[in-house]
Amino acid sequence: MVLGFTVMLGALTCLIFSGKNIILLLVFLFFYGIGGGLFQPANIASLMNSIEAANQGAINALNRMVHNFGNALGASLATLFLQVGANNNKLVQWVQFSWGFCLLLIMISLACFYIFKPEKSDHPYATS
Repeated sequence: MVLGFTVMLGALTCLIFSGKNIILLLVFLFFYGIGGGLFQPANIASLMNSIEAANQGAINALNRMVHNFGNALGASLATLFLQVGANNNKLVQWVQFSWGFCLLLIMISLACFYIFKPEKSDHPYATS
């Protein structure tokens, strides 16, 4: 899980500085996808292993809902950034801004994860 997340963060950081080089853009997007493929299944498995079997359906539904909401919000924000960039003839800069904005949101989520980390549980299914 950590490897996939690290690859995603590294690729996202590199995307900010890829500029107009289409080859670099494709390479970094490829690695971002590889990182996501390594991270997401491990993340879901970790989540499902940390709760009781009776609650796994509800937690999985909540996880998918938040995931889908993030996808819809991300697509909307990306469209907004692209539209603003196209209107100002600065499309490349706004694409780079969108990668940076995504990286900022990830850093805020990581900070929240470490600030609000749950206490250790004596529950037999808990992993923290």
